[in-house]
Amino acid sequence: MSLLVYDRRTSRSYTITLSTNNIVRFGRVQAPEICASECVVDDPQVSSTHCFIWSVSFDESTVPLTYIQDISRNGTLINGKKLQRGFTILSDQDLIEIGDHLSLRFTGESFEDKMILEDRDWKVLSQVIGKGTFGKVSGY
Repeated sequence: MSLLVYDRRTSRSYTITLSTNNIVRFGRVQAPEICASECVVDDPQVSSTHCFIWSVSFDESTVPLTYIQDISRNGTLINGKKLQRGFTILSDQDLIEIGDHLSLRFTGESFEDKMILEDRDWKVLSQVIGKGTFGKVSGY
């Protein structure tokens, strides 16, 4: 799993490799006390802490799920649509836009369009339908 990062201002591109149990922080200022892995973006449209991307592996037999959480004021786009507050599961080839200058292309294994993981009588789906203090509920 990786993110191909492209800065339109400098025409510079590089790759960030995502590993499970590691959070990558994107923001305008450095904050190593928040997160060990970070990408600092020099753009006034980017919040000081804009978003987080991380992967979770539930067990060795399933593909890790990669999440993005937007906590910015100006928003983050995924495939041209504004990401809602909270988190979203990324799919292979998703295009993430942060601020005016930064584009990320996510590459990684992904599950079927709606159903992400099925085991016996439970399913984890990509759409959040409810949330509370201690968790979120996903469904169709």
